[in-house]
Amino acid sequence: MKIFEGDTDKIKSYIQYNDNLIEEFSGVYLGITAIIFVGGDTVLIYSTNAGGSGTSDAYGLVSINSNGNIYQAELPYGTGRFEYVVANNRIAFELGVDAGKEVRAIYANGRLDVTRTAAPKTGLKAEDCNFLYNDVLAQCSDARQTTCAYDDIGIAMAYQRPINMMAADDPNFREADFRAACEKSCKSKSKPSLAAFRKAVCLPK
Repeated sequence: MKIFEGDTDKIKSYIQYNDNLIEEFSGVYLGITAIIFVGGDTVLIYSTNAGGSGTSDAYGLVSINSNGNIYQAELPYGTGRFEYVVANNRIAFELGVDAGKEVRAIYANGRLDVTRTAAPKTGLKAEDCNFLYNDVLAQCSDARQTTCAYDDIGIAMAYQRPINMMAADDPNFREADFRAACEKSCKSKSKPSLAAFRKAVCLPK
């Protein structure tokens, strides 16, 4: 298998096996996540990213079995998580949350199977809660803010994009409560305690 990493504009990236062009990529950066040998197959896991502030990776895989047969699949999209474990002649993927459902996939016997199950309402993940409190509320409470309507505060896109993703995909994100906390911090030009913020925004009602 040959993998060529070009750039987004001038030189296209591609994946090739012998004389077979498996995929050519345009307008994105190609990254190699792992090459895994499992169940007699050689499996390449790769990522693509358009570049720019806050853009997320997309993932795919290519496998080649002992007979030279090629299988290719895009891994489904989820936010907040990309992990995999190799065991028992298979690769098990944890792919985060999409539209309120936890996304998982298993590669085995030359194919990828995907499952989506309702995400439990256990509260916002600690890293997401800390991101909102430490990074975003700092902008909400900035003394230079002249208006405190959430949509007019002007949160940097690098922060607003993950907020939008949480609002779209994570059922544990209490968006209305977060917006209210942001506006309150803007008016007072100060942040609440972390404990008060967690209770108001991050913990399940």
